[in-house]
Amino acid sequence: MQLKGFQVFKFRNIIDSGWVDVNTVSALVGQNECGKSNLLTALHLFSPYEKERKYDLRSDWPIDQWPPGSTDTVVCKTRFTLAAEEIAALFEHAEPVAEVVADQAEPAKAKEARHDLPPAVDVTVERNYANTYAIELPEAIATRLDEDKATEWITSHLPKCVYM
Repeated sequence: MQLKGFQVFKFRNIIDSGWVDVNTVSALVGQNECGKSNLLTALHLFSPYEKERKYDLRSDWPIDQWPPGSTDTVVCKTRFTLAAEEIAALFEHAEPVAEVVADQAEPAKAKEARHDLPPAVDVTVERNYANTYAIELPEAIATRLDEDKATEWITSHLPKCVYM
């Protein structure tokens, strides 16, 4: 999974960062105290290497917007690109199991349908103050997958973020 961009909402001094495109090499430039570190901290907490690190409504909610809002508030929205091999692995994990039929033709058709998978897809992943993920898949593949299993696979394969 390759990160293509992200957006941060209601995190410390950031109300809405706007969309931030990410390339192979990216740089954040700005004046002191403008929110560069908070932007990176929000991204770090989206998928932290240390599992105990999480968004905290009481300490991360913008101070000028108190009292804090709902734990359903999205903090970080990301877009990842899945490559062909990742799409195949996602289907292996999350494709609904075809019912066994007498002639066994249907399960074979389900496997054959994988040949029409796209070479890459963009997936939107959000994390809120309750520290739960929401996944948005392109309709072309979303209708062919079990939503819970797809969410499980994607969240378990998110790149881990390290902030130093």
